Amino acid sequence: MRTRGRALKLTAVVAMMGLALTGFSTGRGHGHKSRSDGGGGGCSSSSQNHGGSSSYNGSYNGSNSGGTSGGTGTGGSSRTLRDGTARLVSCASDARPYATVAITNPNHRRADFQARVTFYDDKGTTLYYSSSVTVTVPADGTANTRVELAKSLATSVARCAADPEAEVSP
Repeated sequence: MRTRGRALKLTAVVAMMGLALTGFSTGRGHGHKSRSDGGGGGCSSSSQNHGGSSSYNGSYNGSNSGGTSGGTGTGGSSRTLRDGTARLVSCASDARPYATVAITNPNHRRADFQARVTFYDDKGTTLYYSSSVTVTVPADGTANTRVELAKSLATSVARCAADPEAEVSP
């Protein structure tokens, strides 16, 4: 009888781990959470919203004689930051060997971005492709940054083009 009890405990632990690894939840929390904070429990859900958080108040008093458990959660808000938009403000010239780019942050928190600019000569040939230094842009705000190039190349620049997306810096 003791062996049967251990087998049942092991089966229960394996089943719970399988459900946990597949993202299954009870409906109180949110399994695979969407941006709309819609429902997200089990195989069917009643689209409940409980403030976007979930918790487990039960306890497990059995022993776990094998396997591992754990996770990689970070707690708090872990939404991925979106890339910003970049707009060319001014191109490089003899007097200013850099292009100025305005970066707009679409996120509701400040973030670091990089802008990229391609510099062309009068024939449309690419002279140089470069990134800006990392610039911090306030939440839902805009900040200017410079994309520099060598003075020797600046004399040959006829036009510039900024990549439309400013990448989020890690």
